[in-house]
Amino acid sequence: MPRRRARSATLALVLGALAVLRGPPASSQEDPARLLQQLLGGGDQGFDEGAARRMVQERTGAVSRISGLPVLRPVDVRVLGRDEAVAWIGRRVEADVAPEVLAGLEAVYRGLGLLGEGTSLGAAYKDFARSQVAAFYDPVEGVLCLIHDIPVALQEPVVVHELVHALQDQNHALRGRIQAVDGDEDRSLALSALLEGQATWVMIREMLDRLGGGLGGAVDLSTVFGGGMDGLMSMAAAPGTVVPESVPPFLVQQMLFPYFQGAKWVDARVGEDPALAAAWRDVPRTTEEVLHPGRRSGGEGGTRIDDRAVEAALGPRRSVPFRTTLGEWNVRIWLESRGGGGGGHDKNVAVARGAEGWGADRAYVVGHAGGEEALLWVTRWDSLDDAAEFVAASAPALGCAGIPAGDRWTCPGAAGARAGEAVVLAFGPEAGAPVLLEAGLAGVRGR
Repeated sequence: MPRRRARSATLALVLGALAVLRGPPASSQEDPARLLQQLLGGGDQGFDEGAARRMVQERTGAVSRISGLPVLRPVDVRVLGRDEAVAWIGRRVEADVAPEVLAGLEAVYRGLGLLGEGTSLGAAYKDFARSQVAAFYDPVEGVLCLIHDIPVALQEPVVVHELVHALQDQNHALRGRIQAVDGDEDRSLALSALLEGQATWVMIREMLDRLGGGLGGAVDLSTVFGGGMDGLMSMAAAPGTVVPESVPPFLVQQMLFPYFQGAKWVDARVGEDPALAAAWRDVPRTTEEVLHPGRRSGGEGGTRIDDRAVEAALGPRRSVPFRTTLGEWNVRIWLESRGGGGGGHDKNVAVARGAEGWGADRAYVVGHAGGEEALLWVTRWDSLDDAAEFVAASAPALGCAGIPAGDRWTCPGAAGARAGEAVVLAFGPEAGAPVLLEAGLAGVRGR
């Protein structure tokens, strides 16, 4: 029986619009982000497939004009109950993501201290979908699915968002692009930022265009897609939102990244290239590119770290059942979630600086002949200063008051080594084993 492709879990979820964009009513005196939040609210009525098809027909022309994506064929539309939608998404995850990939990601996130024992990523994805997905487009079946219990007032922007995905698929064959980033979480998030960022950007532009000379003329789009997006993301990721407690906070930030940071990235690109033609020819390969729109990383990803050298140095008693690249955004999430950067008002700045200057990384789940698993995280930085800032910011995340001077150290939560622009961290029962750190350093020598 042929082996299933080990698709990245981040893109295995169908392409959806989030209900988390909704919120309580806001006064007209509040900032644009809150006004958008109000506009995306609505009543409690659902609607049927006939109304859905009419809405799709009415909005397709505007979506094509704003996005620059031609309509090549009619879009298939279905309206589902929420349980049906969650079941559909669950089937897609099960079909597209091999069990060993979910197990590998769980081991990586658990090793980093982001995922608690006994927490299932697959269950967390389903819980997130149940609470947050307002609609989705399935690029495998080519179907735009709306959810019956979403208020009618919210259906219009949701339809616009999903129409963008349908036209992206018609023009750029999304299934093949998704398969091309298999096994690399950073590339998966970067591609998601283009897909969801463009859909979110078009959704907001179309909504403001329909408002015409009213609010549409009063809102500064640079505010909406700049600080406004930051504010919305912070609101959506904050504890106490409608995201269930069963969904780990780091996963919420990871799932929101393509929508909010992606929209900011698209807005930065669209001024020179309204149809994003160049972006579709040269899709962002790293979250570093998305976080810093003027920067091109050259697709560094994991290519500056030698997997074969790492695995050879681990020796015959150890195996690597899973490996992936985490990227700058996941470095930020790890530092922030684990208390990196210290406390006080400057924490966010310290976290951003600790992650900025990322050059490459690889995370390896390492199995020992005795059955124990460790996590080896090999990182490369753009400069000695960038590496030093990452080490300093990571001390609290590792359980250290500070990182001792020298090229080796041990903290309660991990052991570490540095050599030039490379920083290697080892977590788990074998964290202190010299062979792990030496294997990590072997992966950056000569690269």
